[in-house]
Amino acid sequence: MRKEITELIDSIKEHSDELTNSAHIPTLEFELMLAKVEKLYKQLAIFNHYYSAIEQEGDKKKVETDTVQAKEYNVTAKHSWPDLKNLIGINQKFQIVSELFKGDNNEFNEAVTKINSLYNKEEALVYLTGLGAAFSWKNDSPVADGFIKIVTQRYQ
Repeated sequence: MRKEITELIDSIKEHSDELTNSAHIPTLEFELMLAKVEKLYKQLAIFNHYYSAIEQEGDKKKVETDTVQAKEYNVTAKHSWPDLKNLIGINQKFQIVSELFKGDNNEFNEAVTKINSLYNKEEALVYLTGLGAAFSWKNDSPVADGFIKIVTQRYQ
C-alpha cells in the first residue's frame, strides 16, 4: 500500500510539473489532477485506518507507562472521555456496522478504539472524514450523520 501511495504522489508531482508553466489549465487536466488527489486521500485514509490498528498494540504499552509516570508526578495522562461504545445503542451499532462499515464488525471496533484514543473533537472529525472516504459514506446518510453526532457529543 505504501508503494501505491508513493507512486500516486510521484504521478501527481509529475503531472503538476508539466502544468507549472501553463497559463491556463484545461478542465480535463484539472479534473484528472483532482481525481488523483482524491484517490491519494482515500488511500491515505485507508492506510491510516489499518496502520492505527497496528499501532494500538504498541500504544497500550505506552499508555501503561505514561499512566505510571503520570501518577508519579500526580497528573492525569489523558482526559477521561466516555467510551464511545457506551454511547451507541445496540440498534444504532447494528445500523452503523451495516451501513458505514460494510457489515464488518472488526472494522467498526477498530474505528471506535481509535476514536476513543483521540484527544479532542477536531482529531476525531479528521479521522471520521478519512473513514467516510475509505468506506464511501454517502453525504446525505442519516446513519453517518448520527454516528458523527455521537462522536462529537462524546467530547463535550
